[in-house]
Amino acid sequence: MVIRQGLICALTIALAGCASSGTQARATNSSPAQPLVTVTTPSLAKSEGTADLLPPVPTGYRGLGGALAYGGSMNIIATDVSAPQQKYDTHVGLLHGMAVAGYSEEKTFVRKEDCEGTGETPQTAIKVQGLKDASVEEVAAGIACARLLHPGGHWRISQAIAGEQGYLSQVVLDDGSGTPVIVYTDINRMAKQLIQELGG
Repeated sequence: MVIRQGLICALTIALAGCASSGTQARATNSSPAQPLVTVTTPSLAKSEGTADLLPPVPTGYRGLGGALAYGGSMNIIATDVSAPQQKYDTHVGLLHGMAVAGYSEEKTFVRKEDCEGTGETPQTAIKVQGLKDASVEEVAAGIACARLLHPGGHWRISQAIAGEQGYLSQVVLDDGSGTPVIVYTDINRMAKQLIQELGG
């Protein structure tokens, strides 16, 4: 399936906004029930303290930014382009953040048999089966699988990372114990589709 043209346009606008200034680029969703989505540069996120909320990146991986609910809005922290990156890392990181913004605990459903892998390490990252359009649904379905495998856990943060296993998402859950639970999900199909759309 081809990623929707509007999503590519939004990604391009977000990239331009992050590259041109140290301020926030805002995009509103057409549905009034959805929270405001804010795309933030890494430097601004650091000054606000939101960058410190992202989980540590495993050895051998590079962080590509993340997404978290903070201050009443969905905050997408763009990839830090001052750190060593590969050609499409910034694009994949932002698309991951935008896909996280579309996740809803009430509306994203998976079955246990759709969740392949434990997600405990990057090597055992959850790969979701049975998706109609993996390029659009893979990130949200991965969060749903993480919650299914950790009953009672609620989504807090997702960070895109890249390394030996390709592109993954670090999903941070709060299960009420006070200790965050980190689950790894595979987002390679989404990344591959995006890279193909961008001519890679």
